[in-house]
Amino acid sequence: MFISLKKIIGLAVFTQSGNRLGKVSVVNLDTNSHTVQEYLARASIFNSRVFLIKPVQIVEITDKKMVVEDSVLKELLNSQYAPSLNYDKAINS
Repeated sequence: MFISLKKIIGLAVFTQSGNRLGKVSVVNLDTNSHTVQEYLARASIFNSRVFLIKPVQIVEITDKKMVVEDSVLKELLNSQYAPSLNYDKAINS
């Protein structure tokens, strides 16, 4: 199955247990290998929690949602992207 980047941005993200993490806000690509290196999911515009999702942590992607391993919920990103997500910084890092 193919899905466009346009559809991935804004895609709802859930854990296998059904916890809603938020929506995909950034997709970082490796320009050498042309592969996705990571996804950033933000809880909401009012909540600064940001989750870093590696492709190996993804269980399923459909045109409706992304399902990730439960461990992602425990790996709250507390780095340069938090407490607020700077899209330019995330994309250019």
